[in-house]
Amino acid sequence: LPSQMGSLLGSSLALCYLDYVQDDSAFLRLNFWLGHALHEEFLFCSGDGGSGSSSEALHFLNKLLSTQHFLQEGFSSTEGFLYKFLNVWDGSLLRPQILGLLSDIPVVPSSCISQLLFEPLMQLFFTSTLFFKCSVIDCLNNMLLKWLTWHSVYALEDGLDISLNSHTPMNMTLSGFMDSVMELVRFVGRLATVGLQLEGCHSLLLSFILDFYETVCDMFLKYGLPLVVMPPVGVFYPALFATDPVSVDRLGYIMYRYKKNLTSAKCQQQETKQAFHISRQTYKEFNHYLLFMVSCLWNSKMFLPGMAIEVDQELLALSKVPEPRTSFDLIHHPAFLGYALDFHHKCWPERKDMDLNSIKAGKQWDWYLEFLFSQGFHGLQQFIQSSINRRSVAGINGQRGSQPTSR
Repeated sequence: LPSQMGSLLGSSLALCYLDYVQDDSAFLRLNFWLGHALHEEFLFCSGDGGSGSSSEALHFLNKLLSTQHFLQEGFSSTEGFLYKFLNVWDGSLLRPQILGLLSDIPVVPSSCISQLLFEPLMQLFFTSTLFFKCSVIDCLNNMLLKWLTWHSVYALEDGLDISLNSHTPMNMTLSGFMDSVMELVRFVGRLATVGLQLEGCHSLLLSFILDFYETVCDMFLKYGLPLVVMPPVGVFYPALFATDPVSVDRLGYIMYRYKKNLTSAKCQQQETKQAFHISRQTYKEFNHYLLFMVSCLWNSKMFLPGMAIEVDQELLALSKVPEPRTSFDLIHHPAFLGYALDFHHKCWPERKDMDLNSIKAGKQWDWYLEFLFSQGFHGLQQFIQSSINRRSVAGINGQRGSQPTSR
């Protein structure tokens, strides 16, 4: 009975039985009741905020979220409600619950994902506060995680027929699933690029964006999806030039995982002759980022002709910055400058003049790297160990010979 549906959401035993017996008629009735309740309470309500009491609405949505998490899938009626509600939502009403429900929706076909999901979210994102931007990125990251987890667990071995939901007849090919994932990743890339510009590369927003790309960089090895998508330049460079060391360290880990995934995908493709293909453009983008990151952090070759970021020498002279090409190496980078000063003081406590370049000479360089790694920068450590051929040189000018690992 409709009056009993609400109590069903709060009963773990009833939900477990309902999921076990796979009674489609029962799920249809529950879906119908949910759709009616959501529309009446939130879409067709008067202007007083919906359910007469915000606490009742909060309790109802929390119970719905708990039910979906228990069943490990969303209801089709909830999905349909969200697509309509996003067009009238102000972004603040019951935000955690709405975004939580949104992260539970199943894979959306690429042909309609933009109209149903991206367009209303984009309008809210660009006109919202920093906290809302972070919440949206986190929601989309959780959505991607659930899509990838579902794929790795439930996808058929032949990859030809993938059921989107155990209680719906809609099917999708592996190619269609990859298209949807690609659209989602690219959409977040656009949001992240513009969001960082609007918020002045705020470290909190950058942290949520890097969370997302920690998921993206491991899609092949961790979830078995033959797809590799690199972050846009609007994400890579703000992370590399961030003033907090955690962001740079996490970027190092992400690049390390990208290399692992690309190398594994290439080897597997050559060995098994599988039909999937990682484009040459993806390898080109990765190599471009890798070379720039090594040149910046390790080889002290910033702002030189032919690099991705090239600054006129006259402008560099006007800046009056001494040795601008070393401004973003592991010693002078704003994120690590404090560590370099601390290390210099530990090595030469009696020295009054501060010469950070002395860290580059002899064994001090190896000691400095170990000092950085001991501070918990394991992502940076993995990046350096996997992508740089280290040669500690006792040269006259203290330069370090190294080159990126070839692809």
